[in-house]
Amino acid sequence: PSRAEFVSSALMKCEAGSHDEGEVAVEVSVSDEGQQFTANGVTFDYNSELRVLSISQVEGIHTGGTVVYLAVDSVQHGHAVSCRFGTIAPVAGKATTTHRIECLSPAHVPRSVSVDVSTNLISFTGRELMYAYRHTVSMLAVFPESAPASGGTQITISGQGFNTDMECTFGDLTVPAFNVGSQGISEVCLERGVGQQTSVYTLSGNAPS
Repeated sequence: PSRAEFVSSALMKCEAGSHDEGEVAVEVSVSDEGQQFTANGVTFDYNSELRVLSISQVEGIHTGGTVVYLAVDSVQHGHAVSCRFGTIAPVAGKATTTHRIECLSPAHVPRSVSVDVSTNLISFTGRELMYAYRHTVSMLAVFPESAPASGGTQITISGQGFNTDMECTFGDLTVPAFNVGSQGISEVCLERGVGQQTSVYTLSGNAPS
């Protein structure tokens, strides 16, 4: 038997000792000698330790709402699971298959945090898989605002939340960006569209605000 910690007349704590996987009955002693136990039929499930293997999405905007998929060794399909982003927990999750868990990232200040999962809201995996929160991408200005349809004009875009892996879209043409400011101050794209006039400028992944 495990020793119980009295909390109140309606609550006590016990530590689950090691045991083979499977469902067991949980009862409490009603005497000092530990000879008499309740018989209420409450059960406790011992299962294998969950292991997270990889994370599909390694970054997202700081306002949250990014779907993050975690590959795990094995979890019961449809089983209630939760995620932890840094110190924010529990975050409701869902086992979409026996080897994948889906969670929606909560809002967080822009920085990198560890991501863990749990099947009981208490014991989390503890593997250091990291997720980076980024500022929301927004465009403030484009210079110049027009260019010859023959292409080749260098376009400077000012805004916020830029990173080193960005692209610019001119109509239906997408080109890589370069000289991105570390604080998202400016981004430069070379407009290479031929035979079309470009009037719409967006950044890949996020619509300008």
